[in-house]
Amino acid sequence: MKAAVLGAGNWGTTFGQVLCDAGTTTVLWTREEETADSITTSHENPKYLPEIPLPPSLTATTDPAAALDGAELVVFAVPAQTLRSCLDAGGSPFRLARCSSACSRASSLAPASG
Repeated sequence: MKAAVLGAGNWGTTFGQVLCDAGTTTVLWTREEETADSITTSHENPKYLPEIPLPPSLTATTDPAAALDGAELVVFAVPAQTLRSCLDAGGSPFRLARCSSACSRASSLAPASG
């Protein structure tokens, strides 16, 4: 099984590590090239989890389509206040028909209409 975790901060990286520890190959999506490179090559997220070793089965990318490619499980692990901008990211690969899980819950992403 492959999982995609959208967000590579404290929560997303930790959740990705838990998935890998359970035997699930996991790709994190981040907007930051430096973070993606460090997670993939050095197996560390120095910005959010310094000196915590990450498993080799946890990789990261700045390409949302690559993160989602072949994923059977998609986890949103971004702050609620940034979820809309992540979903509207260029190319809109996050317009998913199904979403298996969410790490954060927002009661409202937009003002009520009408």
